[in-house]
Amino acid sequence: MTRKPVTGADVCVVGAGPAGTIVADRLAASGHEVVVLDAGPRFDPDDRIRRQERSIRPSFSRPDVWDGDAERDAYTSSGEKGYPLNHARVKGVGGSTLHWQGMVMRLHEDDFNSRSARGVGVDWPIDYADLRPQYAEAERELGVSGASDNPFAPPREEPHPMAAFPPSYSDSLFADACEELEIAMHSVPNARNSESRNGRSACVGYGTCQPVCPSGAKYDATVHAEAAERRGGDGHRPRTRPAARTRPRIGRGGRLRDAGWRDS
Repeated sequence: MTRKPVTGADVCVVGAGPAGTIVADRLAASGHEVVVLDAGPRFDPDDRIRRQERSIRPSFSRPDVWDGDAERDAYTSSGEKGYPLNHARVKGVGGSTLHWQGMVMRLHEDDFNSRSARGVGVDWPIDYADLRPQYAEAERELGVSGASDNPFAPPREEPHPMAAFPPSYSDSLFADACEELEIAMHSVPNARNSESRNGRSACVGYGTCQPVCPSGAKYDATVHAEAAERRGGDGHRPRTRPAARTRPRIGRGGRLRDAGWRDS
């Protein structure tokens, strides 16, 4: 991938995580010239085995797995307890989906009116029914494996895009204990392929979803970054170029004035 200025771009998307790359893919499909900027680099997928090895060796910390940069990623915490932010995020094309667990539960209906239902927080101006079609669309985009076995989950309009993973041996032991204690147990929907889908393999069981999936069976936002780029492959469709290290500038009224980038 070459990194160079693009003239005449219709849209600049800042952030190559799941939201940014899906937006870029949709815009590219609609005929727009799109540029995507991100604060981190473009990682080589062939390096994932090496990153997996880092993740299981005690000499490496969690940020080391995805080449964390202490200067670039500096942050401050307020309050009595600090939060290890750099253990929970990745900067680069794909964003934090590069090391997320991939669990994708829908919010419960009561989560939208928490103040009314529980006396905590605030009520949202929308409810679950408003987001229900978008939930289904998002599950199709990510590729979610799941089962409708959660008695506490909100209603669904259709099954998950892929079947749930079968319980493991340790799951069965845990299920027996829960049954004895009369505790409900259910599976959790996961953005991880239980079967081959859209050119990506089924999960092969590396067991290191967090912080790295070497096989690519777990969804990360490079899926949509690459899809957006492929739309420009014939020279007539829009081009989408993830870049590196954004430097947005804010103008009067707190509005974004422009966004520059430089190679890492």
